[in-house]
Amino acid sequence: MRFIYLILLHTLSFSSYCQNKISQNDFIGSWKFIELQDENGIKHTEIPMYFQGQKTVEVINRDDYTFFKNGDYKSSNKYSVGSGKWTYNENDNTIALSLRITENNKYFKYLLDEKIIKKQVDGNYYQKPIFLRINSHTKNEMIIANNHPYVLIYKRL
Repeated sequence: MRFIYLILLHTLSFSSYCQNKISQNDFIGSWKFIELQDENGIKHTEIPMYFQGQKTVEVINRDDYTFFKNGDYKSSNKYSVGSGKWTYNENDNTIALSLRITENNKYFKYLLDEKIIKKQVDGNYYQKPIFLRINSHTKNEMIIANNHPYVLIYKRL
């Protein structure tokens, strides 16, 4: 039954996406990470993975986001906080997040030397953007593609 509900939810979300084009303003506000699901709608708190040739598991911990109208964002999870700039690309349905790195960050010199960060016109240093692919979006829910076959479920606060 849950699988049928998930298919119905995704179908309704997709049809509302097709009828109403998403704009950057649709993301403004706070979004809480709820859970990671597989393609069958099953919640996972851990996923198997390989790290340096060793089989291990990833304990799921994803950021909550607050997107501001001025193009800034804040992110947080139980281990870290961050902020930076964000934009939404309507053509490929992705959110680009450029993490701001302050000069007092203990890795600043290394990141600068390795060209991982770059000074922007606003005088701040940013990493190259990461991209979140939006699978579906409604007023109060956002589903983001993760490593296939997983998706991230977010709710608006």
